[in-house]
Amino acid sequence: MNHRTALVLIVALFVISPVVAWLIYSGVINVGFEATQGKNKGELVHPARPLQGFALKDAEGNQVTENDLLGLWTMVEFAASPCVEDCMKNIYKMRQIRLALGKDAHRAQRVVITEKPDHMAKLMADNPGTRLFLTTDSSAPLLRQFPGYSEGDISSIAERIYIVDPLGNLMMRYPPKVDASDVLKDLRQLLKATWIRPKT
Repeated sequence: MNHRTALVLIVALFVISPVVAWLIYSGVINVGFEATQGKNKGELVHPARPLQGFALKDAEGNQVTENDLLGLWTMVEFAASPCVEDCMKNIYKMRQIRLALGKDAHRAQRVVITEKPDHMAKLMADNPGTRLFLTTDSSAPLLRQFPGYSEGDISSIAERIYIVDPLGNLMMRYPPKVDASDVLKDLRQLLKATWIRPKT
């Protein structure tokens, strides 16, 4: 396969799905030129998981649905109660990562999911634009879709940053204490590789 044909194939695949774009970027799919295996800094969730079974509320008590994640690259953090040092740092990191995207910042959003909102007010005020979602008694099916979840224990998936693509697929997670620059590098590559734009 010549270089031009390979580029055409990549563009075609990118239009199909941001997940396919990431698989090429990660080297999982080889289209006939230099492999990129190992470029990504996060851990690929393979296969990507379409998040379903939403049973969350926003800070005003409104129902959160799959539509709240569509059209944007979403960074997700789970906040145990209380949200202590590493949790607080991740919320700040997500804010700085989005700002560092510059002209593409509008294509990404930040979500924090917690069980108890009362301890989050100052953190949300210090990190404007972060969306706060609250679990309910029916949230377990959604939480189980995140790798490492231990039944009834949101702290088992806390202190990590997760990436959800604009189609609502959970596709990437990062280890605790991840360097913000690693997440930023991956997001920049994903934004370059995909055509999906925010909903209007």
